[in-house]
Amino acid sequence: SEEELKALDRWEGAPAAYLRREMQFVKEDGSRVSAFTYLGNKTGSFLPSRMYLERILRGARERGLPQHYIEKLEQARCRV
Repeated sequence: SEEELKALDRWEGAPAAYLRREMQFVKEDGSRVSAFTYLGNKTGSFLPSRMYLERILRGARERGLPQHYIEKLEQARCRV
């Protein structure tokens, strides 16, 4: 619903940090489906949420990314 999309926009920081766009995607079977995605808004500098940064860190550790990269992520600033 439009109300749910507006709530998702607030959660994602749209339109200040991200722009919501409806896009068409092609599934493996060749059929098309519409979906919303959020694209970075290059109008400013925005910090990731703590939750998002923690997910990125978890994935970096699970995938064995280089320690220097993980340390850089650990030092990244985020919004609360």
